[in-house]
Amino acid sequence: MNKLALIGLDRIIADGTLRFARADQTASARYDEQTQNREWSDLYWQTAFTPDLVQLDTLIDGAQDALDRLSQQGYTIIILTSRPETMRAATLEWLKQHSVPFAYLSMKPPAHKYTKSRVWLAGKVCELGTMFGAEEVMYVESDEQVRLEVLRYSYPFQFSLHLNLSMQEDEEEEDDNPF
Repeated sequence: MNKLALIGLDRIIADGTLRFARADQTASARYDEQTQNREWSDLYWQTAFTPDLVQLDTLIDGAQDALDRLSQQGYTIIILTSRPETMRAATLEWLKQHSVPFAYLSMKPPAHKYTKSRVWLAGKVCELGTMFGAEEVMYVESDEQVRLEVLRYSYPFQFSLHLNLSMQEDEEEEDDNPF
């Protein structure tokens, strides 16, 4: 059986708290409360998605062990993130430095810059499952809005949605849960 584990990168594997704090600090230092929110937001996201700041991310405890277990259970691990392609090299280097096991990294392409991430991610789940000929797809995503969007679709494969790498499911936890 061809099994895929689609794993969200941020808040599942990588903790970007320091990177996002830097983005907040940078935007807040330049714009005060009188400034239009759009300008502040643009600078915030520009800073948050600066490749050089990926090194500030930290590995979430237990992520590597959980991914190793999934790999041992026969899952092909695909990291799915709405980070822009401009962050690919820095993200790959970070994954390598932290010995994160994965087969493929799927990032949000420039053509989808203005597509809501939750919509893009839901479509990507179906696309990757089909592209890899999966019979079973497990998706681990912590963002509530993304999880709700993903649940709106039907998939041509067995599908399960999990909140984190402890494999807590949105519905019921399966009895054969290895975690």
